[in-house]
Amino acid sequence: MTESFTSNAVKVACVGDSITRGTFVWRRRVNAYPAQLQAMLGHPFCVRNFGVTTGEGSSCSHAITGTSPRILRR
Repeated sequence: MTESFTSNAVKVACVGDSITRGTFVWRRRVNAYPAQLQAMLGHPFCVRNFGVTTGEGSSCSHAITGTSPRILRR
């Protein structure tokens, strides 16, 4: 879904809820909208999906700052 981050890549972060994450999308790693955006933009863009499900909504402030343990593992 995503290309590796390189120093000259234009980085795009898709931050949102379960729709962004593609929770109910078949093969979400290729069919969720951030993956489709990556396919449309191509090189030199690098799109990352930071969507969270409703149960993780309380950690949204952490997702923005990058301090959530779930985000740090990506």
